[in-house]
Amino acid sequence: DAFTEVRDAFGAAKICGGGFGEVWIAEGTYHPTSGSDRTASFRLASGLSVYGGFDGTETMRNERDFTVHQSVLSGDVGAPIGNSDNSYHVVVADGVDATAVLDGVWIRDARGDEPGGGIRMINGSPTLTNLQILNNTSGKGGGIYNEGGDPTLTNVLFYNNVTHSDQSRKGGGMYTAGGNPILVNVVFSGNTSWEQGAGLYCESGTVHV
Repeated sequence: DAFTEVRDAFGAAKICGGGFGEVWIAEGTYHPTSGSDRTASFRLASGLSVYGGFDGTETMRNERDFTVHQSVLSGDVGAPIGNSDNSYHVVVADGVDATAVLDGVWIRDARGDEPGGGIRMINGSPTLTNLQILNNTSGKGGGIYNEGGDPTLTNVLFYNNVTHSDQSRKGGGMYTAGGNPILVNVVFSGNTSWEQGAGLYCESGTVHV
């Protein structure tokens, strides 16, 4: 039987697969906690593949349609009105390799002072495909913060992500320092930075676009 919460499926896939598993997410909105813990996040792992865009009747992955069936990972925890109590990071992908896959989901509504609202990656190199990263706010890297990793982003939209006016203020859509990210068919639209890099800011390393 299906889990009702994505956070429970993440844990079960890691245990049952010994670190290797696959999670399919039906359309709907999911949160990293049922309470108000702002430090809660969806945590990727090497060998764990996460796919969104299902209506719940599929038996094969290629039957999904993520453009029609929106699987949303949301940081809107706590009170439903306002974002001052939202999660610091929706997704965390620290220390993972390219076998950590996130594909076909929406990532939204993070709010915090720490780097990386939508996705935080420290020495992480996940495979990120068919994502919409929107309406996230952080001190640095509103949509994505990458430090020292080599992630691959394909078919990703960064929209309406913001950096704080009282923090580092760089990289509204994505901030990267060190590493060698690869960006293929990536769109930055409507992102805001109070200092540099409204869409993309590269502190160091090499970004292949």
